[in-house]
Amino acid sequence: MSTADSLITTPNKHGDSVKPGGRSPVDEMSATELRARVEHLEESLQRLEDRLAVHERVFYENPVPAIVYSVENLSILKANERARELYGYKAEEIGSLNVMDLFAPSAREKYPDLDERLRKPLNAVARVTHRSAAGRDIVVSLASR
Repeated sequence: MSTADSLITTPNKHGDSVKPGGRSPVDEMSATELRARVEHLEESLQRLEDRLAVHERVFYENPVPAIVYSVENLSILKANERARELYGYKAEEIGSLNVMDLFAPSAREKYPDLDERLRKPLNAVARVTHRSAAGRDIVVSLASR
């Protein structure tokens, strides 16, 4: 094989670079190296799962009302108990709403481009008026991360 041939690689079905007629880096690993990599990935996954569990606990047990929504379609992804109490919705009800449904008509009139604004990072705190399930106005501070 020429020097030029040894520099040419193509990805295999797993995305590994493979030399023509050659083997992928995974093929070249010993069983011990492969086992070590798998163990490392399993440990990394466990750390991520642990961090997610802490995040979920902090979110759901937080005494401050909190709602998470999708910036793609503005659907509400989750709301903690305090937010559900404040707005007067059951978990399944608030989960079927679009975040725009929470805004009072006065806020929608004041910000005609509200849906566009909600799709961008806020990088500030904004005070707006939301509407509860019972029709009561609620002044809230919005922040995004």
